[in-house]
Amino acid sequence: MSTHFLGRPAPIYMLGDSQCLVFNHLLFEAEHQDQRYSLLTQARYCPGLAAHTFANAPDQPQVRLHETVLRALLSDCLIDRENKALYQFESPQAGLLSFLAGRVAAAPVLVFFCGSADLVNLFLRHLGNDNDFFLPDQEHLLAACPEPGPRQIFPYETARNYLKDLIKPLFRGLNQLKQLGFDHLFLHDLVPQTPDDDEFARIYGYRCPLKVRSKALLLMNQVLAETAALHQVGWVSIWEQVTEQNIRKPEFALDSIHLNKNAAFLSVETLWQAMCLNLPAVYVSDSDQTQTRLEILNELTLQLAHGALQGHYAEVWARWQSQAELWDWIESQQNRLLLQLEPLVSALHALTQALWALGLQKQLPNVLGRFAPTIYHHRPFIKAAMKLNHPNGASNAEAVWDWSAPFDSGLSDALFQAALRAYEQTPRE
Repeated sequence: MSTHFLGRPAPIYMLGDSQCLVFNHLLFEAEHQDQRYSLLTQARYCPGLAAHTFANAPDQPQVRLHETVLRALLSDCLIDRENKALYQFESPQAGLLSFLAGRVAAAPVLVFFCGSADLVNLFLRHLGNDNDFFLPDQEHLLAACPEPGPRQIFPYETARNYLKDLIKPLFRGLNQLKQLGFDHLFLHDLVPQTPDDDEFARIYGYRCPLKVRSKALLLMNQVLAETAALHQVGWVSIWEQVTEQNIRKPEFALDSIHLNKNAAFLSVETLWQAMCLNLPAVYVSDSDQTQTRLEILNELTLQLAHGALQGHYAEVWARWQSQAELWDWIESQQNRLLLQLEPLVSALHALTQALWALGLQKQLPNVLGRFAPTIYHHRPFIKAAMKLNHPNGASNAEAVWDWSAPFDSGLSDALFQAALRAYEQTPRE
């Protein structure tokens, strides 16, 4: 009997209403450019979430996300308690949870399922069995649906504007997530439910005919897709694949409300096509050897950060020196792999602290200078070197770092800048 490590699949987080639950712990193999990759979908159900409750009202100055969304992100170590995206690793301490959880060094993929509750609990309930609205080309789109009989008809623009107002909090919240650092956001379309009017009435407690329900779903998906494009949020749609004449195909039904794993496969397949176009190379690496070395970097960064936190500075320095071949390889490849080298900056923070404690801080310019492109890429707002000693009133531009001063972790970025400046000013062959 033996055990083999099969690698770590790239996680894809499916969050939102109960439509996301079918995706929990599904493992997929995807292909891109003749290479195969493992994807693991993880469902995070957010009870009570709706488009109109995704974030607080627009008239409030500070955006506040629905509590269940925050809890879902926090439980997966995707954010910290200050609602900052942990994948960015701004310090060794901030990166520990992400490394332990196996986070990749890029914004995670978040797919949201939201809007079904708004449709059935608000819009369709208001229409009920007596009201309807006009949908352009509805006779062609809904030819397979039986006519519901005489009803009061609302204009198309009235229905459309109502739904646009309803989803404003959803996109306010998604924009807030983008500001927190989550760049790879997707929204899944609303899926068809049971075509049986009696079954629908038993579930939701009111009657609304199939033709009205179907056109409401079509309009809601149209409004969601247009708004997603406006806000640069990815759109995952499987409607045409799981319906025939805009009525749900029986082979994709899990129950009256949800779709099954066959539909989930179509969703992931559609999502993967979008990911291959838009995601950084962390999901599409060029070789197994590269991915293995990046895994070693992740593990090593965790060890270095932990050692620095524990005050084991000699061990940190020795561990760094033992990986000379890895650092040589990273230095030679960093321009190609910049997006994936975020952990290296955390490792350099730990090394800086160790060298300072060991009295070897004058080695920092040469050590850090090798990785200047990576540091500048992941710390674009790095502060200019701060003056610690200005006996002659020198200006900031003329300030020289005091290499004998006590180490202050709060000045790590300033120290990085000083070391890189010293490296750039040192003559080399």
